[in-house]
Amino acid sequence: MIKKIFRRIFENNRELILSEGRFFNDFIHLVFKERNSSEKWTDEELRLLRKHLKHLTAYIPGLIVFFLPGSMLLLPILAEAIDRRKHLRNAQKFEAFEQEQKRLKRLIDENITSIKL
Repeated sequence: MIKKIFRRIFENNRELILSEGRFFNDFIHLVFKERNSSEKWTDEELRLLRKHLKHLTAYIPGLIVFFLPGSMLLLPILAEAIDRRKHLRNAQKFEAFEQEQKRLKRLIDENITSIKL
């Protein structure tokens, strides 16, 4: 439930977070680091993310939650909510699935034809 609440806050402000985040060096890269590479954030990276998020709270008050104790656990939710590629990834997965289905159908048709002969 809490995850849904924060995700909605982040998704509602996605474009603003992304547009403002582009002004900071490595902000977007750092936010997506764990999501893209499965590497954990270092203490220095978390400090830098917190600094950037502090600046973003001037524009998006909902991000103030990152200054509560233990709130850095919400970073993966932020990365997931502002990731524009997830829709593209789903479309690519669906397209690959369709291509695989066509390939399998073609193989089945070829086998059936060869059996009839």
